[in-house]
Amino acid sequence: MKTKAILTLSLLFIFSTAFGCLNDFDLPTKNMIRFKNGHVYFEKEFLGPDFKRTFPLIENMNPPSYNDFGVYLIYTKDYKQAKSIFLDLIKKNYADKALLYSTRANLGTLYELTGKNDSALYWIKEAVAIDSTSHNGSEWVHIKLLEAKIKAQNNKNRDFLKGYNILGLDWGTGDLPVNVGNINISEVKGDIFYQLNERLKFIKPKDPIMARLLFDMGTAAAFVDNIQSALEIYDKAEEFGYDSKQMKKWKSYFNTLEPTSKLAYSAPKEVKDSTVTKYPDEIFSNPEKSPRPFLSYVYWGAVIGAVIGAIIYKIAKRKS
Repeated sequence: MKTKAILTLSLLFIFSTAFGCLNDFDLPTKNMIRFKNGHVYFEKEFLGPDFKRTFPLIENMNPPSYNDFGVYLIYTKDYKQAKSIFLDLIKKNYADKALLYSTRANLGTLYELTGKNDSALYWIKEAVAIDSTSHNGSEWVHIKLLEAKIKAQNNKNRDFLKGYNILGLDWGTGDLPVNVGNINISEVKGDIFYQLNERLKFIKPKDPIMARLLFDMGTAAAFVDNIQSALEIYDKAEEFGYDSKQMKKWKSYFNTLEPTSKLAYSAPKEVKDSTVTKYPDEIFSNPEKSPRPFLSYVYWGAVIGAVIGAIIYKIAKRKS
């Protein structure tokens, strides 16, 4: 008996759990943050309750459609079947860079949604290793968020994430923010914008991670956009629960400035991520991952064998 796909999937709800970046090939999208005439607008809806999408039979799907079907199963919280789809696509190892990236990133997002942040971190890093430019090169922010979640899981303090400097950005402690790390603020702000735009589709206030990201984006906006935008983003950060004396002090000062003005900022010739490490490579525990390719084991087996052989040779030479 042939396995059939559900022909029509309806999104009857929007979930508000922690969410990363899903990757599809033919699904509608909507920006949740818009900048217009010096103002920032935050959309309230992502997909309407009447949104539908029809898929062919599973056996008739091409790989990109199969991936998109897995994304829809995530939307409907059918994580088990979605996981099997992404693992199946990964094992088949199609020679398509976009598909190789998307399936790994989607599997990482699925693990993030189900609370397995260490596995999520593993697969997001796998995806970034394939294409570091995807999502406008902003996935380093996603990696930092996952690392923060893992630290929070291992911390007994329930309020660990409140005010936690997730991205490691240093704006100073004076009356006005300053670019202490000499980072490319425009680039960093764009990366935060991209990741926030994805998450605002699903995450509702209050959320400490969203709150901190909004604070950092608002501060960056004061340098690269204008004071008005910064104040509006700060208001959104407060809505998500960000409570900082520093932000209140800056808001108070910003309100005395011309709304269309911006803070002085000289962008470095090269991005100097002294406070931001893109694509960090920390070790984490118990990732749910598929076996490494056979050649990988052969390579490391040869390396270990060579080391052991060298040690045995030296010992034998000393005895002789």
